[in-house]
Amino acid sequence: MEAEDLGIPFDLIKSTTGFWEKPFSLARNGVSLPMELQKMVFPWIEDYFGVGNAKWVAVCEKEMNEVDENEDEDENIINLEIDEEADSVEFVEEDGRLQSKEKKRKGKKRATQSSINTTKHGFLRLLIQCRRIILQDAAVYLYLNKENKHINTRNLPFSSNSFRMFQEDIVAAITSSSISRLEEYKSFVPNIVNTNKEVANRVTEVNHQIIQLQQQQDS
Repeated sequence: MEAEDLGIPFDLIKSTTGFWEKPFSLARNGVSLPMELQKMVFPWIEDYFGVGNAKWVAVCEKEMNEVDENEDEDENIINLEIDEEADSVEFVEEDGRLQSKEKKRKGKKRATQSSINTTKHGFLRLLIQCRRIILQDAAVYLYLNKENKHINTRNLPFSSNSFRMFQEDIVAAITSSSISRLEEYKSFVPNIVNTNKEVANRVTEVNHQIIQLQQQQDS
């Protein structure tokens, strides 16, 4: 924004930030990520509103497939039936201690515009989006750090063949360049030339204004 306020051409701004006449994106995000592998991260999410809740599972799959919410807003309105058995334990305080007790069954109730459930939906959808980021970060981390001290590769999802194959694809994506630096700089040169011309024109204009002011003062 500061560069734009200074009057620097927008094309030059885009080039210096790496856009190069195309949308910015991470190479690793172009690697296909199997849905079954994503489900290994926070595996309880799909069953949070009851086992076999088809509507909620469909929402989860949309998030994993990165479906744009703005394409069809009507389909993103969630109206779920929550099974109380899926959350049938509550904690109550007795004698200064928290004790777990089974809730009284109230049957099913419909969540429509409840602010609580809306918050739950949003948070869970955020966690689903984090699945992809966690797996991508782990794949890159394990590649760059041969002495791993933070990721237990003996546990799922990192011990699965699916993750190993995904990591191979990630490594291939981040280590191979589709366009050379020289080609990038070739497209950068015209922007520099145009900027220099514009700066020169502005300097000439300012000098002309200064001369006019001096002439007015002398007269």
